[in-house]
Amino acid sequence: MFAVPALAEAHLTGSPEARLSAEHAFDLLNAWGGVAIGEHLGQLLTAAFVLQVALLQRAERRTIAGLLGLTTTALLLAGAAEGPAVALGVSGEAFALTTIAGFLALTLWLIATGVGLIRVPRA
Repeated sequence: MFAVPALAEAHLTGSPEARLSAEHAFDLLNAWGGVAIGEHLGQLLTAAFVLQVALLQRAERRTIAGLLGLTTTALLLAGAAEGPAVALGVSGEAFALTTIAGFLALTLWLIATGVGLIRVPRA
């Protein structure tokens, strides 16, 4: 957001070397900010959050939501290996499918958690 306008300006008005440099800088910022921080770290933190709530659900004997949460956590953690795999030059297709399955499981977990909260008797 802050760097892209300057990179776009350098690419638009600069010499061929400046354009190439702006392209490389954009790729680096995208890999660091988009993939490393946005996708990878975000997915790991989401998995950590779901794990904590799922463990609480299991302790409260909310078996379905707890199991869905643990499944979601496992899939998200496995899918988080996609970014490092691609960075190392390995195919990340299997990890990408695992990520998709993880976010589908997250949707089911959220629904199960919401239904569980609605069904709780009020004090």
